[in-house]
Amino acid sequence: ACAELVSRAGGAVCGYGFVAELTALGGRSKLPGGVPVESLIHY
Repeated sequence: ACAELVSRAGGAVCGYGFVAELTALGGRSKLPGGVPVESLIHY
């Protein structure tokens, strides 16, 4: 949702940053490819 808002405003997403990532939910695979993803904690 945030990437879509940035695109609508004419910007470009240069990366995603998260405090916690729940790897079992597979959210990383749902993000657009080619953009770095960083998470501080993986559960």
